[in-house]
Amino acid sequence: MYKFLLVIVISAILSSCSSESEQTRDINAQTKRQKIKKESEVVNPKILGEWTTGKVLSQLGESITQYRFNNDGSFTITTTLIQMNQKLSGKGSFETNGDQLILKSPNKESKSTYYFEGDDLIIIESDSDKFRLKRK
Repeated sequence: MYKFLLVIVISAILSSCSSESEQTRDINAQTKRQKIKKESEVVNPKILGEWTTGKVLSQLGESITQYRFNNDGSFTITTTLIQMNQKLSGKGSFETNGDQLILKSPNKESKSTYYFEGDDLIIIESDSDKFRLKRK
């Protein structure tokens, strides 16, 4: 989770904006609307909303990670490193496919297994890290 978060943060810092003609912006806006519609059709509605891990011990000390999954197929993730008093955040798009949760940022795609256990969201990353999130 932290590797993915760091890649998202670094990608956001390194990305730059370029000027576009009005026609190009219109085409891009239309493409984005089509993409959002397509992604929203493959999103499990149960995952939508805000989720938090509560305090967990990581390689960087105690931390709290919060996800927000939006119905337009976008997500944000924020990890608060408690001992360092620092927040790391990132955003991108997501989709679900069966028990797979696919998180995408400009330079990274991460696939995890997810399921619900009672009211909790369980995410198992490819390196076997298991996270229990509670609805916020």
